Amino acid sequence: MQQHENDTAITFETARNEIHAIKYYFEMEVEFCRLGPEETGVQRTMARFYIPPMTSDVNELCLPDVISQFMEKINGFCGQGSGWIVCQINYMRLCWGSYQPLMAGTFIPTPKWIAAKCAVVNVQCFDDTNCFQYSVLARMNVIKSSYHGHKLYTNMLNMDGIPNPVPMSYIGKFEKQNSDISVNVMYLDDPDIVPIQTSKFTNQRKFHVNLLVLTNDDKFHYVSIQSPSRLIGNRTKHKGKGCVCHCCLHIFCKEADVNDHLRVCSRHQSQQIVYPEQGKNIVKFEKYHFQFRVPFAIYRFRHTDTL
Repeated sequence: MQQHENDTAITFETARNEIHAIKYYFEMEVEFCRLGPEETGVQRTMARFYIPPMTSDVNELCLPDVISQFMEKINGFCGQGSGWIVCQINYMRLCWGSYQPLMAGTFIPTPKWIAAKCAVVNVQCFDDTNCFQYSVLARMNVIKSSYHGHKLYTNMLNMDGIPNPVPMSYIGKFEKQNSDISVNVMYLDDPDIVPIQTSKFTNQRKFHVNLLVLTNDDKFHYVSIQSPSRLIGNRTKHKGKGCVCHCCLHIFCKEADVNDHLRVCSRHQSQQIVYPEQGKNIVKFEKYHFQFRVPFAIYRFRHTDTL
């Protein structure tokens, strides 16, 4: 294991020196074994475990934490009386690629079809790039959409060490420095709205902020979402206010239903439910040959003498 750690640390430092910012994740392949039923022999199997992606401009590499996460996953595989034990670790791999943080830019008007929903507040900031701060403050009901005097309120947020405009990769650091705020980010992929970053502190802090990222060529702009239900309410036939899952943006009619759903959905990264296209949404059974009898059948009888 120590050799795996050393190799991983060298690879990480080499990649970060070559490229200023990288996005990376860890993969580990482990071989397990156990005694088969009735001592028929040793069974073996392989399993791969993954650590979710991180970025070098925010997350400092801490190999002990990575190893600890892998150990939790391995213990979960071996638990519940499965009988599996670790035979050997085949490899621990660092997978990385170049990463260009998403940057906010100058003001971008709200698309008309979104503005008609009355679900967002787009603070009109024409002479600076503080749209992230203004959008957070708008959700906290500190400021309104008009721009006058907003800079006076930005000192309510701890922005130490966070560049401006705020890259998405620094939102995690923002949450650490502002312990009463959680931030989710959605992206307008016209005409769809998809979640791209979900906070692990969602619904656990005093203020929860949903942001929508608007794009125009090479410019990016944050908008404060005041009502996710109105923003994506057209996805359901339900006429009243819906309860939205922040992880996958699925809409439920009752709060109890979305709470039950979140227990499972929140374990995963941000995702979106995609339904099949019309004409491709019918599944037919075609493997009829599996219904026929097998060509050969072998039976084994064991004779036991009664004493």
